[in-house]
Amino acid sequence: MADSRFFERAGPFTLRQLAEIGEAEVRDPGQEDRLIVDVASLDAADADRISFLDNRKYVQALKTTGAGAVVLSQDDAANAPEETACLVSRSPYRSFALISQAFYPKPTVEPGIHPSAVIAETAQVAASARIDAGAVLGDAVIIGEGSHLGPNVVVGRGVTVGKGSRIGPNVSLECCDIGDHVQIHAGARVGTRGFGFAMDPRGHVELPQTGRVIVGNDVEIGANSTIDRGMGPDTVIGDGCKIDN
Repeated sequence: MADSRFFERAGPFTLRQLAEIGEAEVRDPGQEDRLIVDVASLDAADADRISFLDNRKYVQALKTTGAGAVVLSQDDAANAPEETACLVSRSPYRSFALISQAFYPKPTVEPGIHPSAVIAETAQVAASARIDAGAVLGDAVIIGEGSHLGPNVVVGRGVTVGKGSRIGPNVSLECCDIGDHVQIHAGARVGTRGFGFAMDPRGHVELPQTGRVIVGNDVEIGANSTIDRGMGPDTVIGDGCKIDN
């Protein structure tokens, strides 16, 4: 079970609700009103939790699970214990991920700007955005509706962040445009100068890195990742990409 100090759980949900959320079907319609309070692995789940099977090497764990319900394929449903409800899905892992999101939704962004944040006069911060303690926003920065910048985020001149994006603590953004619903985790660096120079006996000469980093929508960038800019063309991170250095 997730530690309530760190994670807030929603629910409970009926199997009918979870089937709708997870793009699945309840194999036995008579169990649609059964309540489920949480998600868990096959070996840790009990009668009021839901689990899943996506890899057939865990079929034995399915046969002995105490889970109240399991998301699985039609072919695997025959291996579930008699007392376990089956949610049949063409993509069990995807269905379980959607169900897990329902139990553990992302925290709501509470709008506001911390008094210790330093924001340039020419920066534009949407009224529904949140800027946490110690953040620094440079000239002409644009922060979209519902976005959240964590503590000590540094946003360089001209950078744009779309709507609904979440920028973790100690992230730095420069020479980049960030799309909508992007997640950038703690300590990541986006748009930093690439390591370019001309080698010469008289001394190395720095080569200006005049490209940009363009991050699409629904991208996730892992903690402490670095995405440099180059001379050009622009570095483009396409919609939906997941990056972890």
